Amino acid sequence: MTLGPLVWLGLHLLLTRTRFGQRLRAATMDRAMLDALGVNPKPLMLGAVMLGCALAGLGGALQLPREPANLQMDVNVIVETFVVVVTGGLGSIGGAFFAALLIGLIHALGVSLFPQATLVLVFLTMAVVLAVRPQGLMGQPLDAGPREIIQKFHQPSVKRSLGALYFAAFFGLCALAWTGGEYTRSLASDALILLIFGVSLQSMMALGGLVSFGHAAFFGLGAYGAALSHTQWGASLPVALAAGCALALAVAAVFGAAVVRSAGVYLAMLSLALAQVIWATATQWVALTGGDNGVIGLRLVSDDTRPLFFVLLVFIASLSVAALSRLAGSTFGAALQAVRDTPQRAAASGLPVNGIRYRIFVESAVLAGLAGGLAAAHKGAVFPSAASVATSVDALLVVLLGGVHQLWGAAVGSAVLTWASAELGSSVAVLRDYWRGALGVFVMAIMVLSPSGLLGLLQRMKGARRAASPADPGGSR
Repeated sequence: MTLGPLVWLGLHLLLTRTRFGQRLRAATMDRAMLDALGVNPKPLMLGAVMLGCALAGLGGALQLPREPANLQMDVNVIVETFVVVVTGGLGSIGGAFFAALLIGLIHALGVSLFPQATLVLVFLTMAVVLAVRPQGLMGQPLDAGPREIIQKFHQPSVKRSLGALYFAAFFGLCALAWTGGEYTRSLASDALILLIFGVSLQSMMALGGLVSFGHAAFFGLGAYGAALSHTQWGASLPVALAAGCALALAVAAVFGAAVVRSAGVYLAMLSLALAQVIWATATQWVALTGGDNGVIGLRLVSDDTRPLFFVLLVFIASLSVAALSRLAGSTFGAALQAVRDTPQRAAASGLPVNGIRYRIFVESAVLAGLAGGLAAAHKGAVFPSAASVATSVDALLVVLLGGVHQLWGAAVGSAVLTWASAELGSSVAVLRDYWRGALGVFVMAIMVLSPSGLLGLLQRMKGARRAASPADPGGSR
């Protein structure tokens, strides 16, 4: 009982009464200025990371008397930690402390009165706090502090012939995958659905600067909408996909009105709250969704129509990439990027900032719902995991692996993630029992070597070769 307040007091004194704390706060506000003044910010940031890891280890050790160590501790703790930090407000130790007390009381109340809705109550509490106060209980205003340097959205070329070449290569790879056998066709279908899902998130992140940790909410809504319309009313594939998109649209239209006022990690956590509510509803509403047993036995795609369904996946995936390219070069895309980079200047210029954010959020949700409906048709079943945190992480990995600001980033990321998940353990006998850890190391290696994704790495290598080659070889000595 006393250790928590003591840790909070110690952190408060460290950040406000010591030279390390003062320099660390200066580094978070303006790292370049601190470096110009002769203070190297790298040891400060490393010290902050080491301190955070030590406190996390202390929290894990204190958790053992309450519950034994298990494989799900990391996911549960990281979600609850995000909830506490965001509810309290970023940059406020006191806010995190009081938010932890509030969330702890809500959790205890839920366990006593509503044990099946405990997690939903926690996220609803966070959602209410952020809806009323978008910066959290004791956080700074959203526009305070330094802004991230936004990268330019890169397309392969403005030449139509070269752009058509990329699409031709994409169609060729899909045709090659179809001729590779049933296993290859199944992996290719998974990758195409993941591509569509990734593009839906990429349009928000790259052009709108809106990060979502719970984009699986709309993926799950689309999947359940398509599945239930088929099982309850006998809907065919087109009608089922339309029903899934309509369900995602309805929820996004209501939820988007509340989240457009937020930004950054606050928006990300609000979306995560929605995803957890959808996941909990799908798990607990057994009469409708089947609970953990899911909705199975879907016959939206038969063996005879499987080739046509694959063609449909290729068409929708390519259309998604083409739509993203057109959006990036359109007037609305320019306004969207203006709102992303300088929202105050955009508002002063007369742009409807919240309206632009709302539109891209809803459009992205509908595309994610379409991906969910396609996944339900492909798998023939839907489970609550469609709206889980792991599914949202898959979408983030797809975008980050390929490159957030690269047009074909979602395509490359989906192909790499699908291949690595399926083949990494089966190709190397030593890794078969540890393929999840091997996949994590593989993803970490890519992100460390190239934070801008694989296509960003190729772009930098191409730029380095151009810079290394002399402009006039004949005139150089």
